[in-house]
Amino acid sequence: MNAGLRLPIIGRFLILVVSAAAIMVAGTGYAFYVFRMALTRSLANPAEAEGFLGPNGAARVDGLILDQMLHIVLVCTPVGLAFLALAVSLALGVARPLKRLQGGLTRLSHGDLDVDIDGADRSDEIGDIARSVLEFRGKLAARAREESSRQALQQQHIEEERKALMRDIADDFERSVLTAVQSLDETAKAVGSNAGELRDAVSRSARAVSEVSTATAESG
Repeated sequence: MNAGLRLPIIGRFLILVVSAAAIMVAGTGYAFYVFRMALTRSLANPAEAEGFLGPNGAARVDGLILDQMLHIVLVCTPVGLAFLALAVSLALGVARPLKRLQGGLTRLSHGDLDVDIDGADRSDEIGDIARSVLEFRGKLAARAREESSRQALQQQHIEEERKALMRDIADDFERSVLTAVQSLDETAKAVGSNAGELRDAVSRSARAVSEVSTATAESG
C-alpha cells in the first residue's frame, strides 16, 4: 500500500478540491490567453480587422470563439482525464479498504472471532476504525473465553453434584440392605431361640407325662 492511499479522508477531499480549483483557474486563464492571441492575430491583419468592424462583426467574433473553443477542448481533455483518474484513484483508496472492513465486520457479527481485520496499519481514519474493530474483537474473544470457562466450571460443578448424589444413594441403599440383613439375622436368631425353648417345653412335658404314668402304675 503506497503513501497516497494512506492519506486521510479529509486530505483526499482537499486534494480533489484544490485540483479542481487549479484546473478551473488554469483552464480559464488558458482560454483567455488563447482568445487574446487569436483576436490579436486577427486584428493585426487589416482585412480581418475590417471584418470585425462591419455588420458581420458579431458572427466573426462567434466564429473565432468557436474555433478557439475546439482548440481549448483538445488541449484540456487530457488534463480532465488525468483529474478523473486522480479522483477515481483517491475514491478507490477509500472504497476498497472500507469494503474489506465491512466484510470483516459482517463475519465478526456472525461470531467469527478469528477473522482478519485489514487496515489496522493505516494512519488515516480507516486505520482508526480498523484498530477499534480489533479492540472490540479482542474484548469479544475474552468474553467468549470467560463464558466458556464459566460453563465448564458450571458443568464440572453439576457433575460433582451428580456424583455426590449417586454416592449418597449408594450409601443409603447399602445402609438399607445392612439394616434389612441385620433384621433378618435378629429374626432368625429369635426364631431359633423360640424353637429351642419349644423343644425344651416339649421335652419337659414328655417327662412329666412319663412321670405321671409311672406313678400311676406304681400306685395300682
